Amino acid sequence: MPRNEEETTENGEHLVSYDLSAKVAEKVRLKDIRILSVDAAWDPTEVEFPLSVNYTVSTEAMTQEEGFRIIAQFGMAAKGTEEKGGSEVKVGAAFELQYEHPDAHELTEDDIESFGAVNGLYNAWPYWREFLQNMTSRMGLPALIAPVFRVADRLQQSSNALDEDENL
Repeated sequence: MPRNEEETTENGEHLVSYDLSAKVAEKVRLKDIRILSVDAAWDPTEVEFPLSVNYTVSTEAMTQEEGFRIIAQFGMAAKGTEEKGGSEVKVGAAFELQYEHPDAHELTEDDIESFGAVNGLYNAWPYWREFLQNMTSRMGLPALIAPVFRVADRLQQSSNALDEDENL
């Protein structure tokens, strides 16, 4: 698949392009979403509250015959202070989003990657928020509600870390 010229940071990280994302979003249809993998771990005997919570996100884009798929990976790590042992609570999940697009064969890799980094994450975010809240509650932790996904913030970020930190 051809690639457009991409904007990168000094570290060579790909910057998200709203224009490329919007080009795909005009005609796309979300066909299916499903969970691919989950991960959750903590040791209640080792973790001391409060915990500092950090989120990570990443996407991977793949073409298919009549569309494309986006794998959206989400992670939450909550860590105590080093003087209290620094033990962590971790929850993660990967979702597959399948999209149809009438002009899929004309889309570049950059088009689909930018779409995935903005719209793919935006489409999967409610599923991640529900999963995270449900999983932390089932783990016997206070139910954790992930922050609202802000597209404008995502367009300004090149890394997989989200800037929103909170406490658990």
